Amino acid sequence: MIGKLIDKALNYLSARLDMMKLSLVERVSLILGFFMFAMVGMMMTMAVIIFLGIGLSQYFAEVTGSTPLGYLIVSGIYILLLLLIIVFKRRMHIWFAGLFVSLLTGDEDEEPDNSNPA
Repeated sequence: MIGKLIDKALNYLSARLDMMKLSLVERVSLILGFFMFAMVGMMMTMAVIIFLGIGLSQYFAEVTGSTPLGYLIVSGIYILLLLLIIVFKRRMHIWFAGLFVSLLTGDEDEEPDNSNPA
């Protein structure tokens, strides 16, 4: 009788440990998938920004009649964008932190409570 109880307790603990391991694997794979998506997105964005910058530089070079001035104008635009990123650094940090926390703690299995219609 006590032996069966101990076996059931050990089976329960083993199953619980397996569930925790699977949950950890799920969270890690979710985070790695997000990072892979983010890396591909950043590479594509960088390519677009580089080619857009070259195109804008050529356009401003034709408008101003000076190639160096066209590139300086685009550099100024990049500096303004960098300043915006610096100004909104705290908000971006909070947004990314919230995103990672939701990735780590979010349960996709939970159903939203639809019993209380609004």
